Amino acid sequence: MVIKLIAVDLDGTLLNSEHKISDYNYKILKEAEKNGIKVIISTGRLYSSLYKYKKELELKTPVICYNGAKAVDGITDETLFEVNLDEKITRRIIEIARENNIHLNLFQDEKWYIEATREEVEIYGNASGLEYHLLNFDNINNIKATKVMFVGENVRLKEIEKIIKSEFENQVYSAFSKPHFLEILDKKVSKGAALEKISKMLNIDRAEIMAFGDGYNDIEMLEFAGVGVVMGNSPEELKLMFENIADSCNNDGVGKFIAEKLGYDIK
Repeated sequence: MVIKLIAVDLDGTLLNSEHKISDYNYKILKEAEKNGIKVIISTGRLYSSLYKYKKELELKTPVICYNGAKAVDGITDETLFEVNLDEKITRRIIEIARENNIHLNLFQDEKWYIEATREEVEIYGNASGLEYHLLNFDNINNIKATKVMFVGENVRLKEIEKIIKSEFENQVYSAFSKPHFLEILDKKVSKGAALEKISKMLNIDRAEIMAFGDGYNDIEMLEFAGVGVVMGNSPEELKLMFENIADSCNNDGVGKFIAEKLGYDIK
């Protein structure tokens, strides 16, 4: 197996339930780098939210964030590409959130905006480590949201997703990064599309890519990679879609799979 690039999701994949990179996963990824394999982070997080993990891994490779809506140069921190939601669509999504009394996060210019302090704010804050900015979305004169995220019970979010798809059809991309996180981005956006762009920049064929993920927002990335790997803690529906299944994020699933497939004998 010839692998030249490993793309790895963070939450529920490389990170354990305490949002930490285990010593074993760290050692395996550094071993992969020693063997000439490029390691890139591919996450739904903001760049500011994932930066500490990039720094911990000492990565200088491009970073995919916002579920593929943005990619950043790992050395200069400059934006390689970014795709924002259409402002009219974003404003209508804001109305939908208000009409259905469901919490909405808006992300723009590496900042997290909310309209009200609710229980859902704490849920996302604990997961991301970010601090929110409270304001009325109507007071944002020029909305260029990289993404918006509904936060709530999965049953309600599925109802919201039906409304979004009904109103916008093929104008947006929607995906659940977690059962209680429904993310909405521009129709051209996905982790898979972003990985394809990055792989072309690095002159790496898709057959030479191994990718890891645990959520529905990882599907396109896992499908694009020559070796797409689903975590053991992923939803059962997702595990049925892919041949390769790693151990759970709390049991060094990423590191174990890489070590087995690439022959690394590291304890």
